Amino acid sequence: MLKLVVLFALTTVAHFAPSPTNSNDGKWIRQNPSDDRFLGLSWDAAVAAVNKHQTGKYLVPKKVLEAKTTKGSGQTEMVVIFQESWCSPQEGNTLSDICESMCPLYYGGAEAKYRITTYQNLHGANTVYATKLEDIKSADTW
Repeated sequence: MLKLVVLFALTTVAHFAPSPTNSNDGKWIRQNPSDDRFLGLSWDAAVAAVNKHQTGKYLVPKKVLEAKTTKGSGQTEMVVIFQESWCSPQEGNTLSDICESMCPLYYGGAEAKYRITTYQNLHGANTVYATKLEDIKSADTW
């Protein structure tokens, strides 16, 4: 009976013990958010999801706060700060114009935090979802 209790206690401790940050057990693996590939994915998300129905100034990525991936499923999740840019439909810009060279940050523009989720389907096509988490700053008014 004592052996059974000890075995139960050890398995309970092993099950609930925290795993290392970069362990790969089919779950999320934290990545360095400063890695350029995540900023690149953020620009893709600006076109594919964040600005999909935008009527005002387009939002572009300013900083990747968090990044994590899963091995095998090819899924990436990021938390990114987006800020207003100089581009907008009123200025004659389209979603295809959204890139670093065409749409620089509009300093003083509104900022918002988004959760970006990307994954590759069985046919190799990328799917991007964006969920607004919060408004960080409203646009400056003169």
